[in-house]
Amino acid sequence: MLAVTAACLCCCLLCLMSVTAVYRETITAAPSETAILSCRVPSSGPITVVEWTREDLDKQNVLFFRDGRCEADYQHPLFLDRVELLDKKTEDRDVSLVLKNVKKEDNGTYECRAVWNGGNRRKRYILDSDPISVINLTVDSPVSQQPLVVVEEEGVESVLLPCQVPTLKHKNRHVEWSRPDLNPSIIHLQREEGDDLRSQNQKYGNRTSMLSKALEDGDLSLTLRKPSVHDTGTYTCSFFCFGHKVRQSEVQVEVKSEVHSGGVPTWATVLLVLLGLLVLGGAVIGGVLCYRRSNTNTGRKANGGSSEIQMMESSVVDARSDSAVFKVKVDSGKESVQLPCKINVPLTKNYRVVWTTKEFYLVHVYENGIDHPEEQHRNYTGRTQIKKDFSLTLNKPMWNDSNIYTCVVYEKKGSILRTHRVNLEVGDPQEVDSGVESVQLSCQTSVDLTGDVRVEWTDRYNNKVHVYKNGSDEEEQHRDYKGRTEMKKDLQTGDVSLILKHPTCEDSESYLCTIYRGENILMERERILKVREFRKVVKEGEKSVVLPFKTTPDLPEDTEVEWYHDDPKRKLIVHLYPNSADQPDKQDQLYEGRTEMTADTKTGDFSLTLKNLGVKDSGEYKCEVVSKERNIRRFTRIVIEVEETSQDQEDIKSDCSSPEQTPLLTESSG
Repeated sequence: MLAVTAACLCCCLLCLMSVTAVYRETITAAPSETAILSCRVPSSGPITVVEWTREDLDKQNVLFFRDGRCEADYQHPLFLDRVELLDKKTEDRDVSLVLKNVKKEDNGTYECRAVWNGGNRRKRYILDSDPISVINLTVDSPVSQQPLVVVEEEGVESVLLPCQVPTLKHKNRHVEWSRPDLNPSIIHLQREEGDDLRSQNQKYGNRTSMLSKALEDGDLSLTLRKPSVHDTGTYTCSFFCFGHKVRQSEVQVEVKSEVHSGGVPTWATVLLVLLGLLVLGGAVIGGVLCYRRSNTNTGRKANGGSSEIQMMESSVVDARSDSAVFKVKVDSGKESVQLPCKINVPLTKNYRVVWTTKEFYLVHVYENGIDHPEEQHRNYTGRTQIKKDFSLTLNKPMWNDSNIYTCVVYEKKGSILRTHRVNLEVGDPQEVDSGVESVQLSCQTSVDLTGDVRVEWTDRYNNKVHVYKNGSDEEEQHRDYKGRTEMKKDLQTGDVSLILKHPTCEDSESYLCTIYRGENILMERERILKVREFRKVVKEGEKSVVLPFKTTPDLPEDTEVEWYHDDPKRKLIVHLYPNSADQPDKQDQLYEGRTEMTADTKTGDFSLTLKNLGVKDSGEYKCEVVSKERNIRRFTRIVIEVEETSQDQEDIKSDCSSPEQTPLLTESSG
């Protein structure tokens, strides 16, 4: 009996120790919203146990799922009746967590673990394995709980109803625009496969549209064409995933009736006649402009016959939403960058100006003549100033500041006068091909590097890439970078550049070089690295193709290697090499007898040869190399495209069909 138990234990341990890439993400959510924490099991076998934990909850979990149901025995009371799996059937290996009615107390780092392929461990054992996914959740208040107000005039070509959500890579997403006061209430519905207008209210037929890739980009804004006074009302934008309402926002639309030509004021008509008598050429231009403006605002005046119509401080300004996005690009490390807001409205105490990100988090608020830094998101505290033309100055821009920023100007009554969007791109990435020997990330300083000085290179997750202190390198280093880095130590020239060996697409990151003296920061420099994904195109029927993967030499002999094909439906094991031996019985049958791997820990070569290529072999291949102690990790990703060969193509010889001469086809960041 004891021997059987030990055998089962070893089997489960082997399952749990299978090489797994850790997915990391930082997400934000507002109180009362629903948050989705992503996690996907990298296996084709049945999932028996899923556990979500938070690092500060000690022995209690967030969610424990076993044998198709959730168990609450060890669940922390904070999450009672507020969490569930996104897909309870786990058909697509998606074990993401749905956290409802988000609270401030939900801030923290969440970890996802699982048992698959028949394992059935007890609850607390799972915590001894590496997490599959690590999610940092930040709970922060959005701009305002009040709906946006859009004011338009009847007769304009279209009006834009803004709605932005964070991008989600899960399946079964859709967005629904509705007006609760109508029956049917659906204004526009878009699913992943396209628009679904079967339930659309007939009043909006052929008058609504959304971006074709709205669900991918997170821009769910709705364009309403030829608005009339009957379109005045409250519109709701609801974003769903697996039937869960993840986010909802409201837009109030007010469409004003067009003033008829008979309503032109007498003074405007007289003015037009006088202008025509005085200046024949200027009368045509001035008359047209005055006539058009007088129809909407009798409080405006013509300035000395000029064609430019100036606006009185008390006048009402029509809303105009800029659907175009103004692009601004700046290098990381610059002192500041200016985000323009092209609005010709004088800055007075009667206006409220709000700058936000696409996630609707506050960047800057100006109201009644003063700034309101207490409303800012903490990432922008002390880093912004607003100018007289509503443009925003952002100090010390970093790669993480890349975003779509929106400037909204509100009238005193709450109506939107105008919106303007700016796409900010920070940093000019340093690009290299996957497979190069090394890449150097430069960092030079004039700071005195003698004495108690510490140099830290970190990635965007604050993982230690390389640490130098008091004249020597430190051992504190994340496992993804162990044995892969060197730092220049030229104290005279101030060169502390980082050399990263054998970069792959997973190393496409923002890296920060920080120099400390004691606890004081002397200098910070950001460097952005983009490693081009390795892609090969081969012809159907080719005898073989090599998927190259060469990393640092002298890895431990007990290093475990796994090549797998990340198929959209399931993970296919291509080649498994644990404990210094191949395991062909673990391969997916599609690859049986078709693979050979170079497993040389001395040279760091783990290239794979795939034989007898077919169209089904097209897709994304990943290789993960992990030491038995889990303290060293290497990873790469390669895309193979197998072209189907027709009879005509068989007669055509092309250099690109040769694996040795196959060029890189596309450039893609990992």
